Amino acid sequence: MGGDKSEDAQKFEILYQKEKEINDFTEKFEKEKAEYEVEIKNTQNVIKVLLEHMQKNMARQNKLPN
Repeated sequence: MGGDKSEDAQKFEILYQKEKEINDFTEKFEKEKAEYEVEIKNTQNVIKVLLEHMQKNMARQNKLPN
C-alpha cells in the first residue's frame, strides 16, 4: 500500500514538472512572439519609408532636363 502512494506522488511530481515546462514555454513564446511582431512592424515601417524616398527620387529624375 505504501508503495502505491509513493508511486502516485512520483507520477504527480512528473506531471507537475511537465505542466510547469509547458507553462514556462507558453509564457516565453508569447513574450518572444510579441517582441518579434514589434520588430517586424518596425522593419516594415523602415521599408515603407525607403520605398517612398526612392519613389520621390525617381520622380525627380524624370523631371530633369535631357
